[in-house]
Amino acid sequence: MEEKNNSLDKNDSTIPADYVHYLHSHPVETIVLLTVLCFLIVFGTCGNLLIITAIGITKQLRNRTHNYFVVNLAICDLIIAGFLNSSFVATIVMGEKWFSVKSILCGSIGFVCMSSCLASLALVAIIAINRYIGICRSEIAHKVFNKRNTIIINIFVWIYSLWLNIAVLKGWGEYIYDRKAIGCVWNRKTSRAFTLTFLAGVFVPITIVTICYSLIFYNIYKTKKMLQAHDKSNTSRLMDREIKIAKVLFIIFIMFMIMNSPYVLVIAADPFDRWPVVVYVVVVQLMHANASGVNCIIYGLTHKAFAQGYRKVFYGLFRKCGYSEDVDDSTLAESKSTKLDYVHTDGNTVGQARSTTTMDTIDTLCKDENISPSVSHQCLRVEFRENVVQHQETRKNTKPETGLNCDPENAGKIDGDETIVAGTAGDLFEIQGYAVQRHQEKKEQTYSVSF
Repeated sequence: MEEKNNSLDKNDSTIPADYVHYLHSHPVETIVLLTVLCFLIVFGTCGNLLIITAIGITKQLRNRTHNYFVVNLAICDLIIAGFLNSSFVATIVMGEKWFSVKSILCGSIGFVCMSSCLASLALVAIIAINRYIGICRSEIAHKVFNKRNTIIINIFVWIYSLWLNIAVLKGWGEYIYDRKAIGCVWNRKTSRAFTLTFLAGVFVPITIVTICYSLIFYNIYKTKKMLQAHDKSNTSRLMDREIKIAKVLFIIFIMFMIMNSPYVLVIAADPFDRWPVVVYVVVVQLMHANASGVNCIIYGLTHKAFAQGYRKVFYGLFRKCGYSEDVDDSTLAESKSTKLDYVHTDGNTVGQARSTTTMDTIDTLCKDENISPSVSHQCLRVEFRENVVQHQETRKNTKPETGLNCDPENAGKIDGDETIVAGTAGDLFEIQGYAVQRHQEKKEQTYSVSF
């Protein structure tokens, strides 16, 4: 019995003699923190499952390779929201004394915490790079982020995050119950070198996100000026489109900075661990809150395809049945077959096709002098609904002379709400998120509306 007590005393040697459970010393703060954590657990788990399910059942989202990053990010965030927040609830309720004799359990929690947090931050940075290349360097986007490369990058993210944890297991650092964070996390006081390495894993992604979004904003501004000079008739429409894109990216950027920057600043500014507990609790939970449903809200409010995917999930839950994976988003709404006409500016119809969707009518001025030597301008009239209109009209035996030349490969992929084309690799007009592009193949000219 005496030997057992000595063993317990040895394990409790790091606990102050006047140790008081945080729940007893700060009951109000503890109740508030537990309430917030429980909300983050429920909302974050449901939100990230919603993202994964929406991508899985929505063809338009599933076919976009960049959404592989979104799924991987949602998995990381699901671990943080579901597992890590639950572990913080346990550490708050059970207290430091309970975890001090369960070092393996505490170390395992810290290992999962660090791995998922570093992977989540790395994926956010990669998504920012993906958006920069897709918007500003669209001519190489389909080569850099093809399906094979995207899968390799996603695997590498986890290898990278686990590799840093292996350094901890080798004795470079350790995981302990942190009295300031009130949870099992990495020991920021054991090794300054490891602390700096971990901070680099947080600071570098923040820097990458800042640079990428700054370049995107600059490219949008530059593109707006170019399009204003090219076609003044569409200036207001194009400006509205650019402003919308800028707002979405700005919201994502600001939320990321608000949620993650404070943690880096606090750790760097308090090397002697003198700041109060509340500061550390707030910055740690801000990082966890970023993974607990923030992305779900942003995607749903700013991306039509995700909003439709969410509706599919909710419809399936409420009606206790799912939609077929092969059903397009447009079939969720009533639609009817509508004729799509190409119309010259003189009013003569030159071609017709059929579509299964309908919406408002828009006129897109193509300014194409190659359709016919006798026609100086061509106007495309399209009636469409939601996301899906694919329309072609081929005029044979028409020899292109001068004018616009759009290379489909260099133009890159058009991705509705997320992409604006900078027109450097051929002229591509984007109206309300939809692109009208002209392909030239030998003596045939093909016009299409793509998404």
